[in-house]
Amino acid sequence: MQDGRPDPLFRYDALGNLVLAAIAVLSGFRTCTFGFDEEPGEFRWIVEAIDPNTVRVEVREFEELWGEKPNSDGKLLFEYNCPSLEFAKAIQSTALAVLEEYGVAGYNKQWAEYPFPERQLNILGELVATRE
Repeated sequence: MQDGRPDPLFRYDALGNLVLAAIAVLSGFRTCTFGFDEEPGEFRWIVEAIDPNTVRVEVREFEELWGEKPNSDGKLLFEYNCPSLEFAKAIQSTALAVLEEYGVAGYNKQWAEYPFPERQLNILGELVATRE
């Protein structure tokens, strides 16, 4: 952290992180954790492989954005077990809906800090196609 700002390698790109999590799910990860800023707090997503074809998705709420608390300290808001491909396809569908509504240029204008994850979405599409 420099000057009170997060490390540039630490990305808080909500849509980009969702797409990357879906890629990770189809690429054999064990656990993926990322946060959505909700100042002054955070909504943290924990995506964990239960077996090679099933993931558990949890969303936990934290009162502080930069609290660095363990996952277990967050208030559980959502928990769902599902097939890995179902999770990936849901994220793909959501990202495609955002793209259809805003387009790349409109998304980039609306969410100027992070560009639309176009390349990552293409990779996810390829992974989904090979798993169907």
